[in-house]
Amino acid sequence: MIKRLRGRALLVKLRFLARRLRVAYVEHHAVAAYKLPATGLLGAIAFPFYYCMWTYVFPQPYESLPLRAAGVALCIPMALRSYWPHRFISYYLAYCYWAILLAGPAFFTLMLLLNGVNSVWLMSYTAIIVFTFLLYDLANGVFVSIVGALIGLIGYWLMSGGTEVPTEYLLVLPVYGFILSAVVFLSHNERVISRDKLIAARALASSIAHEMRTPLLGIRLDANKTSDHLGRLSAVNQWAKERGCDDSLSDREIAALSSALQRIDKHAVAANLVIDMLLTNLKDESYSQERMKFHAVASTIDEAINRFQFRPGEREMINISICDNFTYRGVEVLMVHVIINLIKNALREIASSGEGQIVIEAKTTPAGHLLSISDNGRGLDPSILPYIFVPFVTGHAETGGTGIGLSFCRRVVEGFDGSILCLSEPGKGTTFEIRLPIVEAKALDAAYAASSLSRCGQAASATEGRAPRA
Repeated sequence: MIKRLRGRALLVKLRFLARRLRVAYVEHHAVAAYKLPATGLLGAIAFPFYYCMWTYVFPQPYESLPLRAAGVALCIPMALRSYWPHRFISYYLAYCYWAILLAGPAFFTLMLLLNGVNSVWLMSYTAIIVFTFLLYDLANGVFVSIVGALIGLIGYWLMSGGTEVPTEYLLVLPVYGFILSAVVFLSHNERVISRDKLIAARALASSIAHEMRTPLLGIRLDANKTSDHLGRLSAVNQWAKERGCDDSLSDREIAALSSALQRIDKHAVAANLVIDMLLTNLKDESYSQERMKFHAVASTIDEAINRFQFRPGEREMINISICDNFTYRGVEVLMVHVIINLIKNALREIASSGEGQIVIEAKTTPAGHLLSISDNGRGLDPSILPYIFVPFVTGHAETGGTGIGLSFCRRVVEGFDGSILCLSEPGKGTTFEIRLPIVEAKALDAAYAASSLSRCGQAASATEGRAPRA
């Protein structure tokens, strides 16, 4: 039992580490997406060029045309990013990650060993280490350098038929270890500076949020109070009209005033939501265990639907299918904001056509709990899809998108030990899948647990027209 618990804890830590490495890698390339295609083009040219250089101009002890051809084959798909099919573009970053690892540190380690660790390949290997840290963030750069070196060493053993490590290679390992240590040490100062900047930004944002929430609260209170008095004003206005008062308001003007007050309240609510998302994106710590409670997903979905500020006709576009009213562990108010954000994105996707369908589905799968929100709108641009959860990267810049909503969703879901995935295809729709771990709840929402069976029957009709799997 203890071994099983330890194994499960180790698996959770490895998953967390893999997630952090993936997020850091994606965010590293979100601001400079041109790097990877340019690297692919450079590699496709450099591999044959240096084959000729080291074979005919300055011959080296070992060269291999098949290995060089394999390097070119790895680089060409990186260079041809714009020609990738839509259904495969979401795998582009993952492909580049491993292609660079194999064509970079792994290949250069192998060639260094096969050439007897001579001066030419020592310089080449040093150059590829520097190049690697230009293409990866610090953590991934260290990981790729070490894993690539191990793969190159294994390849050397397979090709040489032995398991010995050349003494010359062992002698240069401390030098490269010093290089990695220096990079880590120097980047530590940069991380300290970045952390201090983040703390300052967090303090400034908190101060601004506090100052903004006060007038927003006053605006909402005044709007609600005025709306409460509007009924009495309407009665007085009707009394004045019956007595022939020329300055009385028409019914249309009264209705317009009521709508204006409702819009003011909605704008204040939306502004508070933006403040919440900005503050959440600035937070760098995990959620405290005290805030993590057990919640029924049906209750959370209903709360999000009730709090969302729908325009006329929008609520009718949403179908809810709850086959399993599963219980998740988290902070309900944050999950409510996640659902609100995804609904808002889905409504924006189908707004151009004026009609469409949104499906919110909750069920339990062998891989865990699944909450999906799908639309059959215009879909997302494949080029933006790999970076859709990076802060301040948006696919709706033309409609005022800020790029903080989906990054907020990712931080919240990952804070609950879950994951969020976007599947989209232009012209067919978009699906956001939230996967949460299966937990044993200490308390169930009895009302929703009883109603989930009756609501499951909506699945057949509600899932028609949902977004395809890209």
